[in-house]
Amino acid sequence: MTIVKFKWLVILLALVHISFQVFGQEVTILNDAAQRELLFAKVKQIDEFIHRFNFNVNKFNPEVLGIERREEQIPLLFERTYKSQNEQKVDDFSWAAMYSPRLSFYNPNWYALVKCEAMYKSKLVHIDLTLKVQISENGGASWIIAGADTPFLYAKADCNDPSKMIPPSNNEVGFVGLYRVFNDKNNLSAYYPNNYQPDYLSILLYAVKNGEIKFIQPLSIRYYFAQVSDWVFVVEHFNREEKNSGWLISEALPISDGDKEDYLQKTLNIKK
Repeated sequence: MTIVKFKWLVILLALVHISFQVFGQEVTILNDAAQRELLFAKVKQIDEFIHRFNFNVNKFNPEVLGIERREEQIPLLFERTYKSQNEQKVDDFSWAAMYSPRLSFYNPNWYALVKCEAMYKSKLVHIDLTLKVQISENGGASWIIAGADTPFLYAKADCNDPSKMIPPSNNEVGFVGLYRVFNDKNNLSAYYPNNYQPDYLSILLYAVKNGEIKFIQPLSIRYYFAQVSDWVFVVEHFNREEKNSGWLISEALPISDGDKEDYLQKTLNIKK
């Protein structure tokens, strides 16, 4: 046998050994009843969460979970600690969900709050980005950034000096007082409304365009669903070796449909 043939034989035997080991591991996992039960019970993706919430039996097998009806499934999607401490709220929410439209990925009334890590002028900072699904004219879908929380970009300049203002008669002289505003950076709050709220998304996009921010990585995700009548619920990921794991409801908030927009705007920094 030549040296070349011998080398190829060694490589072939190694590949057969690796394949056998990998295949053997898969068989071991699938034949382990406890591991298989955990695998089926865990909500591994948000799509899977939506299918289970809707009780879409074409996408999962409820018999494996030991349930037959949707009213049994929805409470199982709650994180165990929250559920044990809020039994009545969970029951009320589950009842409302049964009589509300099914969840849909393409419904724009749900959001992802992504906590991110970035560098801003050589300093490590955290950014909260709110994403939502946008449907294009051709029916396609994409995630867009709908809001942001970046307080490190907003330099608030409090001013208690009543003399710092644009006088009421300034319009008669062509608003020459505006020169003062642009040269008085330490007293900016004297020149904008008392109830002013900064548009962090616009400020962030401006900083990104100027190359002042370097994105590092997403750290965590919380999903806010407002598709159940008179409720907003939060879904988070729980990584643990038990049935109650994966993407689960961490909180259910009784909020009327008329108040949802204000709540989401304040919580997720979404502009009207």
